[in-house]
Amino acid sequence: MGYTAPTFAHQSLDARSGRATTPVVGFVVDQLATSPEAEVAIDAARQACWTEGRILLSAQTMNDPELKEKTIQAMVAHGMS
Repeated sequence: MGYTAPTFAHQSLDARSGRATTPVVGFVVDQLATSPEAEVAIDAARQACWTEGRILLSAQTMNDPELKEKTIQAMVAHGMS
């Protein structure tokens, strides 16, 4: 798909840690219910986000390339990292 993580000019950094303060991280997966790998990955990402004071937002695309692209575009448009 050619997706690369954007750099956010408007994203501020915490003065103490130097980490981004964007509170939401987007996670896109083809199928949640039928993929044990997705469950493990989402749980690990959720824990990492929680540790950093962020929230994980996941989206299921059901192997639809058009839906996947639109989902990623929507997440980027809303400033998700």
